[in-house]
Amino acid sequence: MFRSFFFRGLPVLLGACALIFALSAACGGDDAAATPAGTGTAPGSGTPGSSGANVDTRSSPTLLSPVSQYSILVQDLGIANFITDPRGTFLLDSTNYGATGAFDGADAGKKMLDEWGYVEGFESAMTPEGGAASILNGGYAINQELHLFKTAAGAESAYDYFTRRISSNGISSSVTVDPVGNASAAFRLVTGKVGGSSSVSQVLHQIVFRRGNLVGVVLTIGAEPLMTTDTVRELTLIVDAKAMSQREHPEPTPVPARSPSPTATAAP
Repeated sequence: MFRSFFFRGLPVLLGACALIFALSAACGGDDAAATPAGTGTAPGSGTPGSSGANVDTRSSPTLLSPVSQYSILVQDLGIANFITDPRGTFLLDSTNYGATGAFDGADAGKKMLDEWGYVEGFESAMTPEGGAASILNGGYAINQELHLFKTAAGAESAYDYFTRRISSNGISSSVTVDPVGNASAAFRLVTGKVGGSSSVSQVLHQIVFRRGNLVGVVLTIGAEPLMTTDTVRELTLIVDAKAMSQREHPEPTPVPARSPSPTATAAP
């Protein structure tokens, strides 16, 4: 099920199509009627670790495993109407992540990741209670990928590769947001309809950022008329604040994480 927003072979964004229920039409996944329910709202005032104007773009810490400790948790959102999706939780290494559509082939992907000093990765997804009905009323789904490298230089190489690949895919568009981490880039894509059959267009907002030896990818999926880049940036700030030890960063409760299939089509 690990598809990393490679909609029917179209390279869209880095991140996974683990939110298959929210993107049933675009991903060709579960029927819309099976969509888990939920309503999400933008993170509350206590959610991020810092405001947009005060982000430290210079500090470059060397972060330690497990990389999952820097991930966004349901309790970070300040609201209780999100559900962690076990089907969208994956443990990544250079072999299984290299085999996804983020790269041009399994061997090439593993080689690049190993050259960059890839340590490990973690992906998880959260869905709003209420499903498509929630999204039509301002809710949204969340997907995140975190990738840890041995050095900041390796993470920088990966960040540059990912952002170049997204920028050149001919589908998503770059958007301007205030900075996050040492470097960041934001993208937007309108694709499909909410729930697969509504009349409301579905929009994806995504930020790829680097902080020290960590590359993070945070994506939101919502109704186009109701979503802006503000939400995805607030969520990304949570990851960055944990990486900077400005927020507590406990390792999440173990869930049945798994590795993506070697035939997966994850891709920017």
